[in-house]
Amino acid sequence: MKTLYYITIILVILVSNSCEVDMTSQVDTPDYVPKLVIMGFISPNDSLSISITKNIPAYGASEDPEIIKDAVVIISDDNIQKELMYVGNGTYALSSREFSLEHDKGYQIKVTTPDGLQAGASCVIPAKIDHRLSIDTFIIEKKTKTYNYYDYDLDSIITIIEDMSESKARLRFNDIPGEKNYYRFAAFLTVYYRGEPSNQTIEFDDDLVSDWGKDGKTIEYTSTNTFNSFYETADSIILSCTLLSVDYEYYTYHNTLQKYDEFGDNPFAESVQIFSNINGGLGIFCSYEKEEYSTRLQ
Repeated sequence: MKTLYYITIILVILVSNSCEVDMTSQVDTPDYVPKLVIMGFISPNDSLSISITKNIPAYGASEDPEIIKDAVVIISDDNIQKELMYVGNGTYALSSREFSLEHDKGYQIKVTTPDGLQAGASCVIPAKIDHRLSIDTFIIEKKTKTYNYYDYDLDSIITIIEDMSESKARLRFNDIPGEKNYYRFAAFLTVYYRGEPSNQTIEFDDDLVSDWGKDGKTIEYTSTNTFNSFYETADSIILSCTLLSVDYEYYTYHNTLQKYDEFGDNPFAESVQIFSNINGGLGIFCSYEKEEYSTRLQ
């Protein structure tokens, strides 16, 4: 009986394996069409760099995107055009001395390769506007903390009672009325102990937003995490924030990317197509304007 049992198990395994092979061989996979992948986020506030790679097949062995080292990458406005130089790791760059990006102005990118691939896109950098960005804190809870420690000099247990408070951060900025606007923001708490900085990220429910329903108003967001008054023992505390005024392409790309990351592994979720504005290829070419603010809490 044991011999018959083991033979049955072996037959089941062999049949299962043969079925798997047959199923795989019968799957019709789409033909691979090579395309350029352009990744560019441009702003007058930062250096100009563009990443150029090639897409990978949707099916088959997983591999890293192919880095393109010999592409011709041209950026232009209505008056001049410049070629970006390859600086390594699939990145092409140009200094601000050679090509200066300006606010409220349109730019085009065009990429060609020796094997005949080509792709391009365009975007308009947002205008430079003072959104009166600010960030402050407010106390949400006060409480007392008690702890004990042994003092060897006094040969006794010392009890220390400290008042502490839990605080949150509130970020504010003014929206420009009469137009559709998109924003991304971030905030950090930097605490210095004996000259050494320690950073804490200030978290929000959402850091990528539009002015829908808030046109022309002061937009306000409160942090979801808290920080406490034990930081009062620090040398200094700096609360800082950054606001990006972004174009529609930047907003839509990151919005779909977030949804893809959230639902991509769920087999029952509706598929999410990551937004791309690249003609003849994949990726994103978009822009932003950056505004920063910081305040010293201590």
